[in-house]
Amino acid sequence: MNETMMSFLALMLMMFFSLNQNRSVVELQREAAHVEYEIMANAIAAQTMQYIASKPFDARISDGTVSLDNLNVNQLTPPGQFPTGASPFDETETALEFFNHMQPQIDYFPVDPATEDTVLSGLPFSIQAVVTYVDADGEVSSTPTWTKEVTLMIEQVPLNGAEPYLRQPVIKTRRFSPQWNN
Repeated sequence: MNETMMSFLALMLMMFFSLNQNRSVVELQREAAHVEYEIMANAIAAQTMQYIASKPFDARISDGTVSLDNLNVNQLTPPGQFPTGASPFDETETALEFFNHMQPQIDYFPVDPATEDTVLSGLPFSIQAVVTYVDADGEVSSTPTWTKEVTLMIEQVPLNGAEPYLRQPVIKTRRFSPQWNN
């Protein structure tokens, strides 16, 4: 009877040890996935910011209404007239302000380089943006200035309702000014 109890206790201890070991492995894998998703979100943020940087500072600069020569910031697009809910990566979007409160854009981080269709082989992330004017102190300005700030928020879109691996959104901010290009 004693031997049976000892065998039973040994078996229970081994099961608890095995369970804890498996739990540790799962947590390590989850942490690794979190880090990988954060790297992917940062890559999408950098790619998106590069695309946005290729656009003119203001729609009124791209159509020639305003130039750096006249320095009249009052002719720039007022913050209250920034489009909201625009289709984000439409080629007709001509300036930074078109990305303000755009419709959330889903971008796919390619996972399988052999597959060209990233929707089928990629991991989805949601991209949102806010564009504001900022003053010389870096504070949000309610009037036009020669500096705009673009803030991107990248979130993982969970597949099939699963819990996301990316614990919090990746937020990237960059300031733009046509005066810095000279």
